[in-house]
Amino acid sequence: AKGCWSLVLAAEEAGGGRLYLGGFQACSEEWLTEHTVTHVVNTARGLETFFTGWGRRLPALQDRLGLQIFNCDWDDRSTQSIWPSERLQEGVIFIGKAMLDQRNILVHCAQGKSRSAALVIAFLVVWYGMTVPNALRFVQQRRGIAEPNPGFMQNLAAFEQSDAVAALRQVLLGSAGPRPMPARPIT
Repeated sequence: AKGCWSLVLAAEEAGGGRLYLGGFQACSEEWLTEHTVTHVVNTARGLETFFTGWGRRLPALQDRLGLQIFNCDWDDRSTQSIWPSERLQEGVIFIGKAMLDQRNILVHCAQGKSRSAALVIAFLVVWYGMTVPNALRFVQQRRGIAEPNPGFMQNLAAFEQSDAVAALRQVLLGSAGPRPMPARPIT
């Protein structure tokens, strides 16, 4: 269903693949095939426990579609620290490399609201040099329910001020610096 996912970056905006943000329901064989998604980031801890049918189908789906999957294993609690965290950095690199390889990627949690939105915001800070408030607005304009919890927002503010942003940008984009901001109007 359309409400399960949102297109955050079109291929022409990203200079590569498409970046989708959504809930776990978007991670179905039909949806992934229709949108030619090859990379999936699951930011949520324990989804397979709460949604056992989905959890049982995922390994077979991964094999059948040849998906590359990255897991952050975050709880959606203000006390969950996402920065400093190797998972945040590895997640940004996973997304960036998929985009550079012109692959389509889905970043999801349970609803596509807090955990997955936080990782996409971190990616936009690195990729485009956006501030966290601007990246949040950008994401919310494309997925209205996106709202990282207050603890994640504090972690993202600390991430934005850290040396890791420049280091991650160097890993992904070399000396070219951040990508130019998307020019198309946001609908």
